[in-house]
Amino acid sequence: MVVDMVARAKDVEVYAERGWEYTFLGSPFPAHSDFRAMDLYQGGDFGDPALSPINGTVLETMEFESPSLCGESLPEYLTLIRAGNHVAKIMHIKPSVREGDKVDVGDELGCFIKNGYFTFWVDAALHLEVRSLQDYVRARGGFELEPCFRKEAGKKKVSELEGTVMRTTERNVVVSLNLGNVVRVGDIYTFVDGATVIGYAGVLGVFNPGEGVFFNEIRIGKINRVGSYMSVFQTDGAGVYANNIRFAGISFMFGRNLVRLLPEKYGKLQLQEGERVKITLGSNQDESRGL
Repeated sequence: MVVDMVARAKDVEVYAERGWEYTFLGSPFPAHSDFRAMDLYQGGDFGDPALSPINGTVLETMEFESPSLCGESLPEYLTLIRAGNHVAKIMHIKPSVREGDKVDVGDELGCFIKNGYFTFWVDAALHLEVRSLQDYVRARGGFELEPCFRKEAGKKKVSELEGTVMRTTERNVVVSLNLGNVVRVGDIYTFVDGATVIGYAGVLGVFNPGEGVFFNEIRIGKINRVGSYMSVFQTDGAGVYANNIRFAGISFMFGRNLVRLLPEKYGKLQLQEGERVKITLGSNQDESRGL
């Protein structure tokens, strides 16, 4: 097992196995848009084992009810792991560990669950925040996360993303790209993270509010919030097409050559595994002009 440190806050270090995916800004909930949470996708599905991304000792586990879009309450859990003088708050898994258990990176914590916080296109993921020992339950209050991977974006200007469909489910389509997830802000090319369908996304780096974010010279948003390591931009509602099929949005993850195409309706997937695809992003203005 090869692992890399991908984020940290205070004395908590977050690790990921090679092949895991992670996003800081791919959720509509405030902890993400405030740079204080991340989701880790470990390649499993709902019901599969969830593995620890940190080293520490289980402080406590808790169960509560989460609301859903259909009004039904679904169970949600907190798995709280002490690392140094802080706590890693983990959600979206049903824990199998107990108070006092020592866990290392890669140890099984429980299994992935689906709950009321998920929209239909979300895959099984582990939500993580770093919290104070005196404040680890409430929704807000986490510490800002620092991304720790080091990879140059390079200058890549293309009109289309091309790739191969790696996996299709009723939730989304995963495509392996020819290029990384790169956009331009000012004169700087950088990685993009997040899902266009939720109205905002983010970029790696600190930029000036109001600066435009461009994909192949098409503006897809502008910076409106800045953290210590990342910046958030409000999306312009860019249209997403794959082989001329319209999707509701596209989900990026920092530094990866993978994207998820998000269908307009659950189960509405018109691409097949192994199919070569061309993905085009365009603003609403371009669509209205027929571009």
